[in-house]
Amino acid sequence: MVKEMARPKCSMPNDHKLDLKAGGLIRLPNVDGMALVFRENLEAPALCALEISEAAKNRPQLQLRIGIHSGPVSEVADVNERANIAGAGINIA
Repeated sequence: MVKEMARPKCSMPNDHKLDLKAGGLIRLPNVDGMALVFRENLEAPALCALEISEAAKNRPQLQLRIGIHSGPVSEVADVNERANIAGAGINIA
């Protein structure tokens, strides 16, 4: 189920489409959850959170907590050379 939730299909309005191939959304899975980093649109995190919340209503067994944070972040490579995010905006999350 975590794999399924790690691929959100957030449908933004036409003027708010994320360019996923250009890095508009970065998915960072971790032990018991994930962080979604939206780099192009300020409204995208709230719209995506609403859509995920609506989809989760059909799965009462899924315990879900969503938080939205903002702040400066930088894209870095982790020790395995995978894309990651560092900075105050992600450290709070």
